[in-house]
Amino acid sequence: MKLDGELSERLPLEILVAEDDANSRQFLAETLAGMGYSAEVAGDGVEAVEQVKKTHYDMVLMDLQMPNMDGYQAAQEMVSIRSEDCPVIIAVTANVLPGEREKCLAAGMSDFIRKPVDIGGLQEKLVYWGERAG
Repeated sequence: MKLDGELSERLPLEILVAEDDANSRQFLAETLAGMGYSAEVAGDGVEAVEQVKKTHYDMVLMDLQMPNMDGYQAAQEMVSIRSEDCPVIIAVTANVLPGEREKCLAAGMSDFIRKPVDIGGLQEKLVYWGERAG
């Protein structure tokens, strides 16, 4: 699938990428840049929560397995901090065990994407949830 380089013009979103793996973080940031987004990044759950406290984001792409605070805990913190204007939180995980989606939803996340990330699937999620967040 070809990236929509003008997606950010039609659907402006403030996006945070919370991912401890440098390669995955770079891949997601560069993929988003290919759609016209300038995403901010956080290296772990604690950092992601701190950024959500001080900055409004429309969407957070959240790795589940991170040091200091995992994605589940970080999502729960974000929901409690920003109950009125909580960003759409999309889990990004290689874990495809049964029940994972339900566990993500229970933590306050809206959806999840499997690793390795399918660029077309990511773009579809941005459009789907971005239209609802906007």
